[in-house]
Amino acid sequence: MMDEELQSLLAGKSCTINQTTKLQALRPGSWCSHRSWGFGRVASWNTDLGQVIVDFEKRRGHAMDALYAADSLSPVAEDHILVLKSTDPESFKSLALGDPASFMRRALGSHGGSATQDSLSAILSGVFDDAAIKKFWENTKKTLKKDGHFGVPARKGEPWVLRENKLDRHAELLNDFRTAKRIKDQFAAADAILKEIEAFVDHPEPLTEVIAMLDDYARKHLKLKPSESVEAVVLAKELASRSPAISREGAPQLPAMLRFHQNALIALFTALPAARLHNALGAMPEAFPADWTERVAKLMPAASGRFATELVRLLEENGHSTLAESIIGRMINEQTIGSDLLLWFCRERASHSQSLLTPKVLGAIVAALERDLLNESRKTRLQDFLIEDKDLVADLLQGSSVEEARDLARRVLASPAIEEINKRSVISRMIKIHPVLQSVLSGGHSGMTEGTTATSTSKASAPPANVLIVSWESLERRRAEYDELINKLIPENVKQISIARSYGDLRENFEYKSAKEMERLLSRRKMEMELELSRAVGTDFADADTSEVSIGTKVELTDLSTGQRETFAILGAWDSDPEKGIVAYLTALGQSLIGKKLGEEATIPGEKGDRTVRIEAISPWKTA
Repeated sequence: MMDEELQSLLAGKSCTINQTTKLQALRPGSWCSHRSWGFGRVASWNTDLGQVIVDFEKRRGHAMDALYAADSLSPVAEDHILVLKSTDPESFKSLALGDPASFMRRALGSHGGSATQDSLSAILSGVFDDAAIKKFWENTKKTLKKDGHFGVPARKGEPWVLRENKLDRHAELLNDFRTAKRIKDQFAAADAILKEIEAFVDHPEPLTEVIAMLDDYARKHLKLKPSESVEAVVLAKELASRSPAISREGAPQLPAMLRFHQNALIALFTALPAARLHNALGAMPEAFPADWTERVAKLMPAASGRFATELVRLLEENGHSTLAESIIGRMINEQTIGSDLLLWFCRERASHSQSLLTPKVLGAIVAALERDLLNESRKTRLQDFLIEDKDLVADLLQGSSVEEARDLARRVLASPAIEEINKRSVISRMIKIHPVLQSVLSGGHSGMTEGTTATSTSKASAPPANVLIVSWESLERRRAEYDELINKLIPENVKQISIARSYGDLRENFEYKSAKEMERLLSRRKMEMELELSRAVGTDFADADTSEVSIGTKVELTDLSTGQRETFAILGAWDSDPEKGIVAYLTALGQSLIGKKLGEEATIPGEKGDRTVRIEAISPWKTA
């Protein structure tokens, strides 16, 4: 039977038994939670108006109709972790820092026995800052793994679980391996065993099972899944090395596996996780004793990231540092070296030959950052290191000429891949080596602004690789294309995505997927155009150098096999009209003619293969 106060609260209201029971639990002074307003405490009942008054954290004295309160509020027990946080924050803090196991037991118990790390971090916020929360998890994970009463998630997003019965750590790790449904999950479980191998000191027998299963997988999938097979064998080998009593007699051997896939080593190694690369590559000398260094040298240009770094490390560990530096030097000169390998090279520059520490390294850094930008890579470590290492720029510019440094300064300022504040920092360090570069920093970097002419550049037979010589007409066309992209195409795409999203389930929404794919294409095109426009130098091709074929010249040729005469105009990077004989200087035809003098022969591409021509005349394309 209801007491008088509850009966007064519900007077005139038609309520269910469940609602009445809920309100009995929501007495003044009790704790509750709301799906939108969070955690709160029932302050009082207004029986005259039939309302429940709740003090939420951000809604003090919030009045709710009694029946709505019964439907939307959930009673919270007095020992809930949030009650402790609200009533005694100092005890809450002491419990978290002094006894993390008890804290987690109470926190998980308050959430029904399981909760994600994000949910648990939300409980800690307000009492601890972000740095303290991060440190809490670093310490807590180590403690709770040994406790046995907690299921520690292998990946972010998976829940922490409170167990009724303690489970020994080795049994837990073994269970994770046995119950993994996908091979990648099984590899992750094996890696966890490797990291906590001390849990098996008194229980070595299960390791034999794990190693045997990994070897068996590798044996069965060698042909169709080479990278996974290699990863399985590397893991098995690493586990066996930590338990010498375990025999792997008859198990698959890495050298033989590499020989079996010797024509697809790039794909094999690239697919391996970073943690397994070093040991997998370590089998190269045994797999190919006669020519392993040559094979590594061929892998280097196509390798990127951690793979390239590990290849260099393999050569150095086996006494081939000179070969490693030769390969790195060539990649720097060709501006093809990746950001990860460059970062490693710059960090370890003191141990490398001083002949490699040239201004070309700074140019390679800019090129790598621009490639990452175009490829939509999120890598920032190389740019961060460029700024954080105060001596790097000075080390690279020692002995450089003023012109070389000026070209680099202009390239840094023009690059869309380097943040503006970072550009100024780099240029300031360059000025310490070459004070004359102050004019570049203050705005005197000709060729980088709209009103600049490029007469001097058009005289050059081969402008710097980072500069694009273009006609004013083509520059205006490209800017118009960019304006249309920014002001029309991208906004239209944003609308299409919004409309498509309203159609419902995004997993089966073709319109949404199509619009998102177009978004990626437009974003990539935007970055490409910004990079191109930042490098573009406009010119009217006046005063072109006619002592040799150069940008802005008209050249008359004779085909030596047919005697036929031809005329071409070598113009800007975005100028091309084959019917009028206008050729962009960056095309194969343009590059084969640039720099040739009167009477010299050149090999140019043709419809039926290369052909040899002789330069008969060179004249300005634009006459006064």
